[in-house]
Order: sequence, then C-alpha cells, then structure tokens
Amino acid sequence: MVPDAKCGFADCDDLTQEVLTALCNELPRFNHSGNTGAFRTWLRGICLNRLLAYRRSASIRGVAVGGSAFQAQIQAISAVDPLVADWDQEHDQAILRYLFSVITDHFQSESLTVFRRLTLEGKTAAEVAAEFNTTPGAVYVIRSRVLRRLREEAERLLGEELPSLGSDPAMEP
Repeated sequence: MVPDAKCGFADCDDLTQEVLTALCNELPRFNHSGNTGAFRTWLRGICLNRLLAYRRSASIRGVAVGGSAFQAQIQAISAVDPLVADWDQEHDQAILRYLFSVITDHFQSESLTVFRRLTLEGKTAAEVAAEFNTTPGAVYVIRSRVLRRLREEAERLLGEELPSLGSDPAMEP
C-alpha cells in the first residue's frame, strides 16, 4: 500500500502486515480454477476483506485524543468508502484497459471509437451516429457487440460470470 491523505504510513504498514498474514494463512487453501486471473481475483478479495476488517476495527477503537488537526487526520483515515472506491476504480480501469487491448484485433477501430464515444464519453446515440454518418440503431448494435465481447473476455479473465455491464462505465480504457 502507498500512504496518502486517507491512510498514513503506520496504517499502511499495519494493513500490509494484515494482508501478508492472511495471504500466508490462506494460500495453502487456494484452489486455482485454471482460469486466467483467478489468483488476482482471489488476492483482490483477500486485500479488500483485510482492508474492510482493518477499517472496522479502527472505527471500533474510536477517535484518538489529540489536537483538532490531528483528529481531522484520524477521521480522514477512518473513512472506508473513499479508499475502497479509489482502489476499486483503479482496479477496474486496469482491467478495462487490458480488456480493450485484447479485443482490439476483433473490431474495426471505428467500431471501438463509436463504442467509446457512446459508452465512455457519454454522447448520445444520435450524436455518435451523426459523427460517423450512420444510424442510432447501428450505433447501438456496435455497442452491444463490443459489450458482449468485453463481457466474454472479462469472464475468461476473472473466471466468473459477470452481471450485465450496461452503459455506465465511468472508467476510461
């Protein structure tokens, strides 16, 4: 872990030790499914569970005594959701970048650009259709095909069935 405004050096060291201890304890029971990414998915679960358990235990211990600036820092460290959200977003962006690199050869570059404009940049189907001199229906067909291929590759990578991806990735590939 890298310390930042939400997590100080001592917390990073403690959490790293918690994760490594859990990893040593759980690794003998890890059963690789043979799917690419199975270990990463399992390790991500270990890290996330240790992070959440660490944050819960920190909130049970209560607020440390000190000056108001010190208490503000402690309160910032105790905020679970922003740290988890940041970690998840970075992980999801890395996965999405990888998935795009895998599917690039399966689509024309124009199709991927149409998909990015509609899904990632938030343009309407009519705007994208006008830009590429096609119909909104064709834009939706392209989005559907790219999403289906992304889902297939993600399932292969993560080794699990994924819910519908919809059209809300706020991530950049």
